Amino acid sequence: MSDYRVLDDFPEDGSAHIVAANRRLARALQQAWADRQVAAGRAAWRTPAIHALSDWYPALAEHVIADSELPARINELQSRVLWEQCLRADIDDPFIRFPALARSCRDAWQRLHDWCVPIAEVQEAARGQDQRWFARAAGAYADRLAAGGWLDTATLPAALAERLQGRAATVPQDVRTCGFDRMPPLLRSVLDALAANGTRITDAPMPAGRPRRFLRFASADAELRA
Repeated sequence: MSDYRVLDDFPEDGSAHIVAANRRLARALQQAWADRQVAAGRAAWRTPAIHALSDWYPALAEHVIADSELPARINELQSRVLWEQCLRADIDDPFIRFPALARSCRDAWQRLHDWCVPIAEVQEAARGQDQRWFARAAGAYADRLAAGGWLDTATLPAALAERLQGRAATVPQDVRTCGFDRMPPLLRSVLDALAANGTRITDAPMPAGRPRRFLRFASADAELRA
């Protein structure tokens, strides 16, 4: 059974959230929680509030902010379609795979917001053709969001933090972060806003590393089967 200490004394009533650095870790924590319940002899239990960072922001918005207080939100698929439209409007190249390029742009857009890098700085620093394509598409994408009055996954956290500042809100009692080598500034601003409303914030340690084993296989097929 896993030794994830972040799960110790973790309530099932939704009053506490675990925020994992990625979806892989979130799945591992959910499985570890299930293993603990089975070991305790339980046949059923509530789904714990364990989220990857990208999934936590929408869940937090539903927990603390009424839908009427936030602009309309678009999902990841809608965001990629919007990115593709912005790219196609600027790039005339039949060999470009626009769906794949749109996914890459959306991921870069998310990282820029996670680390609070203004789009104006990206546009000013763009040098190569690929960078200029992204900078122009990012500007067009931002304009589309503003014109539609929309939030996407990248812009939602800042809106949450802004609405939590200086106001009383129903917030989780406890938020535990797990698996972050470096805390993104955008996440820190949301956590600070929650803390100002009474949430206890803790950074849970990861389990100690386990011994590594090196195995040798006769072929790549044998390795994949193993």
